[in-house]
Amino acid sequence: LRERIMKQVEHYFSDENLLKDSFLMKHINRNKQGFVSLKLVASFRKVKSLTKDWRAVLEGIRHSSFLALNEDETKVRRTSPAPQIDYSHISRTIIVSNYPH
Repeated sequence: LRERIMKQVEHYFSDENLLKDSFLMKHINRNKQGFVSLKLVASFRKVKSLTKDWRAVLEGIRHSSFLALNEDETKVRRTSPAPQIDYSHISRTIIVSNYPH
């Protein structure tokens, strides 16, 4: 279980995922050192499907060489800096129906 948790959290913090995950990037960028609340990460759907215990998530992260914990072990970050991503180029489409002329 610890290995599966570690791999899932590492995936969330991977360059590939962060290119698409503006929510997690927002949280990474809020902290000067790139730390994100461990309890926030433990609340992510795929992590919750593995365990509901944030301490199990902590244990999985402890064994990762890709992730690091803060001194209090309440926050997690990548060991290497997160990529700098500009989300402004991502477009959205809105479809409006039954709009009066």
